Amino acid sequence: MGRRRVLNTYTNLHPRASRYIPSRQGWSLTEERRYLDGLTYDAIIWHPYRSHRRSSPFLAICMYSGWIRLGNMIHRHLPERVLRQFGFVQTIPRSPESLPMPDIHMIDLHWLRYVDHAFTGVVEAEDPSACVDEYMVWFRRVSHPYITPGDDDD
Repeated sequence: MGRRRVLNTYTNLHPRASRYIPSRQGWSLTEERRYLDGLTYDAIIWHPYRSHRRSSPFLAICMYSGWIRLGNMIHRHLPERVLRQFGFVQTIPRSPESLPMPDIHMIDLHWLRYVDHAFTGVVEAEDPSACVDEYMVWFRRVSHPYITPGDDDD
């Protein structure tokens, strides 16, 4: 339990996710839930990207909002849905369905001008749970906040 272990060979030239040594592999859903339930506020890294911003142009790249692709696989990248993870005040995000399915050529054109498609107007949060007043009402309406036992729980 506690903070993740950091790889001592990590440098800011590597992707941020490679900084940490992975936790146990092959946990069951029950073991993972027990671990998550046991976390305390202090054991969570609330702003994992904050110290990395000096090495990478964070807002220009990570806040790109739109379709991204790798080969023929395309996915929505909507950072406005997880602003708190980036240390910003969470606002009510647009629906993922509001982003129409483009063709691959259009995805490439948007990415070439990614700065034009970056989510802007973010406000740095003083508290990790900061959100606009209406957010929690919206969240409770659209979310599924309860974790229920799955079939693999024995």
